[in-house]
Amino acid sequence: MNIVFKDWKTKAVKLLISTTVLSLSLALPISAMECSTLTLPTFEHNNKKHVVLLSAHNVNSQPKRKMYYPRKVVNAGEKSYSLSPGKHTLILAVTPALSGGKWNHAMAYWNSDKTLVETLGAQPIIVQIDTKANYAYQLQVSSTSEQPFKVNISEQPTDCQLEHDVDFQAQSRAENIDELPSLQLPKLMDYRLNQVMTKIADFHLANNQMITFANFLPTVSHNVFGLVVNNKFENKGTAVKVLSVQPYSIASRLTLLSGDRITHLDKLKVSEAKGSPTDLLKEFIAAIYIGKTIRIKLIRNGETVDIVQTFIPLMVPAVSYQLTSSNIPIEQEQNLRTYNKLSAELNFEYNQLMLEIFDFVQNKAPELEALTINRASKVNRRFGLTGAINSAETQYGLTIEKIDIDSTAEQIGLKKGDVLVKINGQQFSRNNIKQLLPTLATLPIGETFSLTVERVGQLITLQQKYQPVTTVAYNLTIDLASKLKADENVASIGEMNRSKALYKRLGRVGKHDSDSAWSSGKQR
Repeated sequence: MNIVFKDWKTKAVKLLISTTVLSLSLALPISAMECSTLTLPTFEHNNKKHVVLLSAHNVNSQPKRKMYYPRKVVNAGEKSYSLSPGKHTLILAVTPALSGGKWNHAMAYWNSDKTLVETLGAQPIIVQIDTKANYAYQLQVSSTSEQPFKVNISEQPTDCQLEHDVDFQAQSRAENIDELPSLQLPKLMDYRLNQVMTKIADFHLANNQMITFANFLPTVSHNVFGLVVNNKFENKGTAVKVLSVQPYSIASRLTLLSGDRITHLDKLKVSEAKGSPTDLLKEFIAAIYIGKTIRIKLIRNGETVDIVQTFIPLMVPAVSYQLTSSNIPIEQEQNLRTYNKLSAELNFEYNQLMLEIFDFVQNKAPELEALTINRASKVNRRFGLTGAINSAETQYGLTIEKIDIDSTAEQIGLKKGDVLVKINGQQFSRNNIKQLLPTLATLPIGETFSLTVERVGQLITLQQKYQPVTTVAYNLTIDLASKLKADENVASIGEMNRSKALYKRLGRVGKHDSDSAWSSGKQR
């Protein structure tokens, strides 16, 4: 049995709500530019009046000059913001109507390392709105016993032209990947994206959400440690062996490799007397925070290696999407998207793919700030296996080297190492194998097919009806700039945490010296 460490907790890492505290949203000078307006509401919840406050905009905390307005305006739901046309990501703080003391407390929140949501103990709501010029938007919040806060939006034409700065600028306009020939995704990456978006559509349908569905996923940290270790100690109980490391994981960024034997985790010397490998790694992971200096000592290829790194989490770009699981065309984007969480397993797969796409785009076009990918629904006839022709004396066929996840090959039960020798009863030979293999991509839909394989010296026949996956139609926008902003924010938080840790250590040293002097004086 092996131990897989995916989840991790830190003392300072949270969602976007916590990683946006240090950056301000700056308005740009605009002269007589068309704009839109947004008004935040009040509503009744549990027989109490509640208000909605703006905590952050486009990965940036709400600055003081835009928060400072009379409390009675907030409690009356009369506060409006001017916005430039386009997409705006908002983190809203929902709280009971503010008393004078609570309002004064809220007005001071930017001087601490807490967001407005945290300061007020408010319920956060994350939404994305897409505004048009000369429209007034009114958020509407309602609550039920099943769903505490549900957000809708209404719009009506208005005249909105300003001679001064708008309160908030929209996100950069997204470039369509189909209009950028140099940015076409590699075939395998595009295939995986279609598969992931189809899984996301199935997830939403399983949760009784609409056939045509829009969602927004904010910038978050990729919270996977990604280490697989042997559950038995090595080197006479003084080392833990690494079996594998997942890409884009914390372990990968720490440069851990398969085969490493870890002997020290920070100041903790590995010993079976101190608990199991699971216990030691859990204790190590629990102590990680943004800005912490991580020290790991290990043996690699017979040599001692010291790893010393400052921990800064890997941030995933914000994404919005609209999709349909049928042939209904996506004619117009919805102007409101609320944050609907994915399952943990699906979120892991999605996060890793978004990081890979971000790296690909950054390498090709680092100046690009946002990217849109549109895909139509189609039948995916990719069978999902790769292999090499086997010329062994026993069975001539295709030795399977890889099976794609969620593919037809996986569904029928093929495994890595199988030797495929027959398709629908037709035996492979040197004369026909190159003609028979392509027929796997043209099997009649709905009809039963069979594959015969040699597995561990035995012939096994597998069969099922051919039902290829129909991928979902979707419109996906990746906010590349949001990751860059979030990276800056967490780097600043890391600096702040390092300063706090240093101050705490110096304080302890000073207190220790003072106590020692007092003790020495008393003895004298």
